[in-house]
Amino acid sequence: MPVCNACKMEVETTTNNVCMDCQTQQKVDAFNNMWKWSINFQVKFTPEEMPTYLKQEKHYNEYDGAKVREMIQKIDALTPTKYYNPGNPNNGKPHHVYNIGREGSPVIYLEIRKIYMPNNFDYDTYTMDLKRLAYEAEADEAGIITNNDHEFIARFWWD
Repeated sequence: MPVCNACKMEVETTTNNVCMDCQTQQKVDAFNNMWKWSINFQVKFTPEEMPTYLKQEKHYNEYDGAKVREMIQKIDALTPTKYYNPGNPNNGKPHHVYNIGREGSPVIYLEIRKIYMPNNFDYDTYTMDLKRLAYEAEADEAGIITNNDHEFIARFWWD
């Protein structure tokens, strides 16, 4: 079995012989570095990577890490997973991603590729649920910035 270049453990590795845990931690470290030096950036996290990011108890004005963690967990539960056909090994995997960063203050974008969503999915109800969750997480702004045939993008911003 290969050895991870970062943690030196024998594990399944990915890009550049770094395991997924170390790769995710490197992404979180890069995010934290950029947080200190930039007021306008975004880093993409998958739902599988989010727990590592959400371990942090970040606070910035109204942005409360614990409330945001709860919001993200509820969004993950509300968002249907991939379904191709019976027996497909990719069924049940998440397809949405989060772009997290700053636009002066903390911002989170939720991106969904509609090709993976059920044909009869109710985006109006989903939008209301997202806005309710954003309100509970004390987001100052929450809305849908894209909702077309191909993608759905929601934006949450805290000041």
